Amino acid sequence: MSHGTQPFYNEVFRKDQEHRQQATMKREERAYRLRTLLNNRGDHNRVIGFRVLLLLEKKSFFLSASG
Repeated sequence: MSHGTQPFYNEVFRKDQEHRQQATMKREERAYRLRTLLNNRGDHNRVIGFRVLLLLEKKSFFLSASG
């Protein structure tokens, strides 16, 4: 490799590194968003489950009170 082409290869290498870094950052960001989405959905399901339990408790209470 002649000395004149060295800066060109350095630039190509640098751009490749930058591209890989950005791709990694995007992937990590996507993974983070997915995790938070799934966590939020889990909380939401818990809230729904809790509401259903409350409704069932009310129903059984009224049934026993009226019977």
